[in-house]
Amino acid sequence: DLNDSATDLVYKLVPAVWRQEALSAIAVMLQTLEEQLPETLCPFAVDVGLTRDWLMFGAQLDAALRRQVPECASAVTSFHSLPPIAINQSFLGGLVNLSVAIPAGAIWSTLQSQLLSGAGTASLMAVITDTCDGQRVDPDPAGAKAKAISAAMEEASASAPPSIRARANTFTLMLTAIQDGINTTMDLSTKTMPIALLILAFMVQNVRLVICTILNLAASIASAVLVMYPIAKRVTLSTTAPSLMIAVSLAMSIDYSLFLLTRFQREVNDGRKPAEAVGVMLATSGKIVLVSGMTLLLCFLMMLVLPVTFIASMGISAAMTVLAAILAALTLTPVMLLTFPEFFSAGRRWGFSCDGCCCGCRRRRGASGG
Repeated sequence: DLNDSATDLVYKLVPAVWRQEALSAIAVMLQTLEEQLPETLCPFAVDVGLTRDWLMFGAQLDAALRRQVPECASAVTSFHSLPPIAINQSFLGGLVNLSVAIPAGAIWSTLQSQLLSGAGTASLMAVITDTCDGQRVDPDPAGAKAKAISAAMEEASASAPPSIRARANTFTLMLTAIQDGINTTMDLSTKTMPIALLILAFMVQNVRLVICTILNLAASIASAVLVMYPIAKRVTLSTTAPSLMIAVSLAMSIDYSLFLLTRFQREVNDGRKPAEAVGVMLATSGKIVLVSGMTLLLCFLMMLVLPVTFIASMGISAAMTVLAAILAALTLTPVMLLTFPEFFSAGRRWGFSCDGCCCGCRRRRGASGG
């Protein structure tokens, strides 16, 4: 189309003696365009109405930002914000200059993969906010300004033209989604905790041993919180860290108790004394707990390498919780089993008996005295 239009103009405006040189200059220019724009895609260019709606949506988003956060200097950019590029070609010794300004949206040699989907049906519209009240914006996604900007983007997305399906995506919205997910997970964990303890009791075949798990859980959570408290005073931590710590502590305490207490109960059933059973438990299952726990601890610590405060804070919180769960499992569990050996080794009727209890002792003494 550009070639036909330029040729028509040459025949209408250029004298016959100069036409060949003018056509040659146009051919050179078109060759330059072809080299600079190989099979480019301009989003929505095939549909004028859709392009108009996209520009209208950009204006709506800009208006929403100015209305809700007027103190912030925000800029809405997309393919239509790209500056045009002019390609010039001269002929007749510079007496005549041909200039073609490629409109914004057609320059995709470097930006096509970043701003446009492969099928050309989706594009990216970015909101850039540098300053608020004359000062640089706080990068914290949980800050008041970040939440206000995200709310404005969601409002504009909800009122987008019918031909456009807009979705807002910011660090604040992602953080909110993560927090909602963690809260949902915590609710499920709280509801399923009794079921997990019942399964643990079924596996060890002794309800009394579940007491060790509950005390380990309480000790690991308390220890992790005490360790993280001074860290939180010096390092910015995510608001999701406490929920993550509880979830990790719950999972690790039950898991490690399953390894240890199952082995302890098996050794007791084989006729070993409680002290001997504890020694075998630590020598076998204790090594498994230590190796697996330290591996998981190192995995969480590797999250500190990532230059994202949100992820790093979750990594250090989870790592300290795993360390607390390991220490509680390998210290508190054997201490309890050795302190009350008769109570925890009595597995008759799955622990629903008076064996090993003070009341059982008094009953037996009364029967022997009579």
